[in-house]
Formats: sequence, C-alpha cells, structure tokens
Amino acid sequence: MPSYKAQQMKKNTLFSILFLLASPSVLLAQQSIADSTTQMALLEVTYRGGIPGGDLADRFGYLSLIGIQGGVKFKNNFYLSAGLQLLFGDVVREFDVFEKILDSSGLLIGDQGLLTDYRVNAAGWMLPVTVGKIFPIFPGHNPNSGIYVEVGGQYIRHRLGFEAYDDDVTQLTGDYRKGYDRLTAGFGMRESIGYTFFDSRGYVNFSLGFDFSQNFTRGQRSIQFDTGLPNDQKRMDLLAGIRFSWIYPIYQRSPDRVYYY
Repeated sequence: MPSYKAQQMKKNTLFSILFLLASPSVLLAQQSIADSTTQMALLEVTYRGGIPGGDLADRFGYLSLIGIQGGVKFKNNFYLSAGLQLLFGDVVREFDVFEKILDSSGLLIGDQGLLTDYRVNAAGWMLPVTVGKIFPIFPGHNPNSGIYVEVGGQYIRHRLGFEAYDDDVTQLTGDYRKGYDRLTAGFGMRESIGYTFFDSRGYVNFSLGFDFSQNFTRGQRSIQFDTGLPNDQKRMDLLAGIRFSWIYPIYQRSPDRVYYY
C-alpha cells in the first residue's frame, strides 16, 4: 500500500499538470497590448497644417487646423473616428473686399472719424468622420502599431475674419460683416496615410502622416457689399498637408506581472 508521502507526491504532481494545462488560457486572457491587437477607445488632440489648392488657394495661404476627436479601434485594427477641428490662418489673398470703404492710404474710416488699420484672417471649422486600418510592419513589434490608411468625409465652413485696430467700424460688426466675410460651406472627402504608434507601457502614443481633402463647397451669402452680387458660386476647395495627433488610448490593461500561488 502506498505510503502517505507517496500519495501526497502524486497529488502534487497531478495538481502541477492541471495547473500547466490551465495556465495557457489564463495567459491568453491576460495578453497585453505588446502581445496582441487590442480593442480600445481613442481620444486624440490633432494638429493639421495644410497647403490650399483649387479655389481655396485663391483665398488663403497656409492654414492650420487644431482639434479633438474620439473613436474606437477594434481587435482587427480597423478603427472609426469623428471630431471637430478649428481652422485658422494669417495669409489671406482675397483681401480686396474692403476697397470701396478704404481711404486713399488704404485705411478704414472708423465710427469716430479716425483712420484705422485692420487685420484679415482665415477662420472656420471642420467636422471629419473617418474609417481606417493599421497595418503592423515590424515582426515582433507591438501589433497595434504600424502604417495606417484612412478615408472619410467631412463638413467644412470657412470665411474671412477681420478686426479693426484703433476704432470701431460698423461695417465690420453684426450683420454688416456678413456682406464681406465670403462665408463658404460644403461637404468633402478626405484621405490620409502615415504611421501610428502605441507604446506598450502606455506612455507615448501618437500618429504622424499626410492628409488630403477635396471639398465641394458653395458661397453662403445672398449679397456681397463690395460687388453687389450674390456669393453663391460652386467651388472646389483642396487641402493637403501634414497631420500630427497625440493619442490617449483607453483599454483594460493586463498586469505587468503574473503571480502564481
């Protein structure tokens, strides 16, 4: 008859075998972002710098867009996102809208009869919606990182913004400014390609790439004070440039260590 010590050894051996058989499923459940693709929510702060093309190039020079967007990345590395971006820029080429209200020196006459200089800038916003996919390219590297390709659509509005420096100018306030601001809006398509990086420890997460958009827009004002004509022409507003995003991923992280008892 086996001794008590031998029976204990058999029980311990059987327990060890059962534990080893069960441990792979435990480890699979605890895989980290470094080991496998992970579903996660995404919050991004984004900067886009763009060179205008088409009709947009006749109005503006270099444009900046800064915004925030949210989305979700699935385990198959497809992702969806949407957000809001503010558009601004200091290079305006369509600056002759005030010709009829300027004096001979190129200054505006303010409400108090003072001559005042003025500033014209680009202003607007954009609502992008995108779908994309990340393609891991480095064997053994974090499979959530890699080359991304995305496409989508957007709604865009842009106009001329202006400000008088030394005196109030009624023509540039309230409803009067609508006769000069060249408000334009419409829908468009967008494409982007670049690289997305997710840090396995969660400290540094970003994407860097090239953006392109084609926007089918139209003037939104019934009258332009400087020409006396409607501002309702169809336009093709193009924009191409770089994009940088800081990403905050939200997912259930597995522990860095697994303890056995």
